[in-house]
Amino acid sequence: MSLTDRLNRMEATIRQQGQQLAELAQLVQHLFNMRLDMGEAMPEDDELEPERDLDGNVYGRERDQSQSLDG
Repeated sequence: MSLTDRLNRMEATIRQQGQQLAELAQLVQHLFNMRLDMGEAMPEDDELEPERDLDGNVYGRERDQSQSLDG
């Protein structure tokens, strides 16, 4: 297969993936709009569960405590 053929195939693949990505973005936007239409706004930051590591510790908690001890 010539270099030109390979480049043409790669270009076609990239164009196809770009089209699929655009369709996915439209779907995500549509779903987000549906959620807003149903009155389910995003929760405020203080309503979210804190992120935890695999041991169940809240991220940043140890760092915050050590900063308060040092200061």
